[in-house]
Amino acid sequence: MHHRFAIVLFACLHFFAAASLFAQLEKGPYIQNVSENSATVVWYTTGATPGTFKYGPSPSNLNTTVTTASDDVHTVVLSGLSPDTRYYYSVGNGSTVYASGDAYYFETYPVPATSTSFRFTAFGDCGTGDQYQYDTAEQLELLSPRSALHLLPGDIVYNNGGR
Repeated sequence: MHHRFAIVLFACLHFFAAASLFAQLEKGPYIQNVSENSATVVWYTTGATPGTFKYGPSPSNLNTTVTTASDDVHTVVLSGLSPDTRYYYSVGNGSTVYASGDAYYFETYPVPATSTSFRFTAFGDCGTGDQYQYDTAEQLELLSPRSALHLLPGDIVYNNGGR
């Protein structure tokens, strides 16, 4: 009886350990609650696994590392950041990188009461994944300077009742 219990326990432990080894990025990363000196980053994995968040001044110089506990929802709250600064980042699990590169960055806000200009875009009816939607996204990427903010005033219901 004890032998059978030990075998089942051993199998369960290996199953859960293997699940964390093979976890993949499910959603995100999302940048939230940005201020002049802080930001929050959230990403979801397909299974519970420790998270690794690296950031720095360039994609090739991610010189600060933050780790998260083993979970499928990973949240990193960054503080002590410099105002009006671009930070590049990567998310992963140990040496496995889920997301990294030139497109993965955020910018902290300028010091409050600093006069600065910025660009924003507003659009609605994003579409349903057709070529028009991709063309719009491509044009947004070509804007120079890039938009600091995208507003989506609506687009939650379709003719077929879908959301």
